[in-house]
Amino acid sequence: VATMSANLESEVAKKLDLSVIRYSRVWEDHRLLSRALLIKPEDVVLCITSAGDNVLNMLLDEPKKIVAVDMSPAQNAVLELKLAAIRCLAYKDYLLLLGETEDTLKRRAGIYQGLKDNLPLYAKEYWDSHTDVLESGLSSSGRLEKYIATLNSEHLPKVISREEMDAFFAAKTLDEQNITFKKFPLDKLDKLLSWYFGKEQQVKSGRSEAQFKYVEASDGSVGAFFSRKFMQTCQRVPIWDNYYMSVFMRGQRGHNPESEPQLTQPCLTSDGFMKLKSLVDRVEVFTGTVETYISQPNIPQLNKAILSDMFEYMSEEASDQLLAALADCMVAGGRIACWSLLLPRAPSAALQGRFTSLDELSAELYKQDRMFIYSAFHILEVNG
Repeated sequence: VATMSANLESEVAKKLDLSVIRYSRVWEDHRLLSRALLIKPEDVVLCITSAGDNVLNMLLDEPKKIVAVDMSPAQNAVLELKLAAIRCLAYKDYLLLLGETEDTLKRRAGIYQGLKDNLPLYAKEYWDSHTDVLESGLSSSGRLEKYIATLNSEHLPKVISREEMDAFFAAKTLDEQNITFKKFPLDKLDKLLSWYFGKEQQVKSGRSEAQFKYVEASDGSVGAFFSRKFMQTCQRVPIWDNYYMSVFMRGQRGHNPESEPQLTQPCLTSDGFMKLKSLVDRVEVFTGTVETYISQPNIPQLNKAILSDMFEYMSEEASDQLLAALADCMVAGGRIACWSLLLPRAPSAALQGRFTSLDELSAELYKQDRMFIYSAFHILEVNG
């Protein structure tokens, strides 16, 4: 059993409104996780829930068990809804309920009513009081997703025409992709992105101020970082199967799992959906912090851990203590995968003997990342 000092437990948890859906999509590239973790049939995987997408995508790699952990009951309610939908619905209704296809006949509320008794009580109570979210479209309901939607519906069209955007995503080679990208008014695009992703604008509409607690960069440098990374991704990473950038730049218009399966996630394809029906009972959902979960008695020994960018929101001391606690409850050779956004975090010198940082593999996979928002990808292997 890992032990944690109470005063170090997830500082950000004390400052966020945990009743709000912050994320209705996961923007962390599942391919990196699959290639980094090499999940095996005997593996027990711990995964930050967020919107649940990567819990489901990693479940398709068929581990023995996935423990989905989130301190937000709202985020876990999102995953519980997806699990129940997979269990109970046909594919088209699954997509419709999750907001991935248009609800022209206003059927979402009725689908939910037929499904809700399959939810655990906390999730049922949450969705009973948030049916408006389902009716308007779950996939676009998160605070971050609304922020992104404002960009791609109100601001990007003033810089890039619909025709130019669609030509970019129609590119079939990197050379063709770069030719179409360079036709964009790049100075105007840079100015827009630098403003929209500045710290001030993000705190106002996209992310919580608590998530910037340890970030010392100025408003301008934060925006410039995101703009620069966006430009690099558009030129270096193939766009024709890039679900993340298609939804980011074109919104729901850039995502139709039924007609363009190359531009979606595995958990939203018809094949993925059918496979998940036999796997969803391998998911355990835990509401609380990672620290709380691993401090419990009798938890299974962990083989893999997917930690999003959670160290971004913790002090160095808290990060080190959590990593040490994870090492205590993971098998030798187990792997941790996580991202850095604006703040690098690595095990301190005191922990160097407990982990091996797989820097070469991390860097190679980071080059393949289909989403531009992160500054680094990290893989840590637990030493024996």
